[in-house]
Amino acid sequence: MISQCIQVTAPARLHFGLLSFENRQQRRFGGVGLMVQQPAVQLRCAPSPQFRATGPLADRVREVAASWSRWQSRDALPGCRVEVCASPQPHTGLGTGTQLGLAVAAGLSALLLPASPSVSPAELATAAGRGHRSAVGTYGFHFGGLIVEPGKVPGDEIAPLENRVAVPPSWRFVLLRPLNHVGLSGRAEQEAFALLDGVPASTTRQLRHLARDVILPAAQSNRFQEFAEGVYDYGYLAGTCFAPIQGGPFAGPRLTELVETVRSIGAKGAGQSS
Repeated sequence: MISQCIQVTAPARLHFGLLSFENRQQRRFGGVGLMVQQPAVQLRCAPSPQFRATGPLADRVREVAASWSRWQSRDALPGCRVEVCASPQPHTGLGTGTQLGLAVAAGLSALLLPASPSVSPAELATAAGRGHRSAVGTYGFHFGGLIVEPGKVPGDEIAPLENRVAVPPSWRFVLLRPLNHVGLSGRAEQEAFALLDGVPASTTRQLRHLARDVILPAAQSNRFQEFAEGVYDYGYLAGTCFAPIQGGPFAGPRLTELVETVRSIGAKGAGQSS
């Protein structure tokens, strides 16, 4: 008889921007990002006669549980209680939907499939119904640190992991957000993508250079200023691809002002998480 309680903590995901987002290039999406310890999704999974979801985003928990059940070929939701103890606000650049989904799928697997082999990142993303675009948050959930992934080709469940490095423990990241500001999601996000032209191949090549040859080696060698400048350059360039929708490289004049202010006081690594 199952009696244990499973606790899952999923750190927030910062995504510095996509490499591409259309079909004309060999790979779609991709990018670079990293995980931060706070804020985090925290939840508990415990046995229950029937499925129950409580706490913030309970409706989304139920959707993930239904996806997990389909992945397991179950006819009904699993018998357990999922309590979300803490969660960042959705659609604020922290990957809340992905981290919540992966946390729920991981918790259900640990509680109800204790004798099964560990679930791979691709399997967990499939179980949670995530990973349709970037896989930075999926790999970040499993491994933490700084993640670089090249994007998906047709037939990929999720994009492959290209590289992962630990971020130096002395580094700090400050998160700023205007009150009541949330990004596009769902149908509005899909419609926005449909209005955008494809990312030029030359832009994708430059973004890959910044990710692989500047940001990644700077983190590996603890060169913070070089890392910070690389993050800003990458984010600015990636953001220009969305300028027709958001009016510039950043999502509106308030965020543009925030980035300029932060850089003016010496924090050169200012950017926007998608």
